[in-house]
Amino acid sequence: MAKGRRHEWRERSPEGEMRFYRAWVYGGNWHMQTTLKSEPEWQLLDPIPRDVLQALRDKLWEKYQRNRVPFKHIEQVDALLEDATD
Repeated sequence: MAKGRRHEWRERSPEGEMRFYRAWVYGGNWHMQTTLKSEPEWQLLDPIPRDVLQALRDKLWEKYQRNRVPFKHIEQVDALLEDATD
């Protein structure tokens, strides 16, 4: 996984603990992992829930506005959001 293509962020979970997210695109396919601060292992999210995809899109949009990611990444995530069933 190339470091420049990885997107990471954190949010507070409903229980009050920090949850970390890591997303990357490889070969046009998006992959995502998550973990809690107290957990040592990352869990792969497959399929990626709709609310997490929306958070990824928001983070990518912020990066796109600063010219840090190409617009095609946002288009790819938008397509995933359209197909999401959650």
